[in-house]
Amino acid sequence: MRRLTRSHPLLGWLKLEGRDYQVTLDKLIEERDREDNPENSGPAPAFIEWVWHKQLPALVKSDFYKNQIMQAIDSKQERINALQEQIRRQAGALQEEAALIAIERLRLLEVLDGTEHDGGGA
Repeated sequence: MRRLTRSHPLLGWLKLEGRDYQVTLDKLIEERDREDNPENSGPAPAFIEWVWHKQLPALVKSDFYKNQIMQAIDSKQERINALQEQIRRQAGALQEEAALIAIERLRLLEVLDGTEHDGGGA
């Protein structure tokens, strides 16, 4: 049976069932209205805190949500691995470029040193 769900307003990957979605939306609005910082453009810090410290620990007791959280953990690890590989490749390319520049710099210094010893003329 397919469940009717909606994306969590803070954690878009988490699909919430009707009642849980409504509770979440109510809390989001409640904390937004309580927020005294008109410059804040995202969810109120109190809402974020509630999600991580109250809501998720309660939701994880349900297999429906626990499975989603486990999938998110795996997905995030895959993303971390991909980013680390990208960093490794880019770092390698940058190290190679730095080495080539260092070699060219040394050659230029050698040229300068050579011209200083032979009078500097062309």
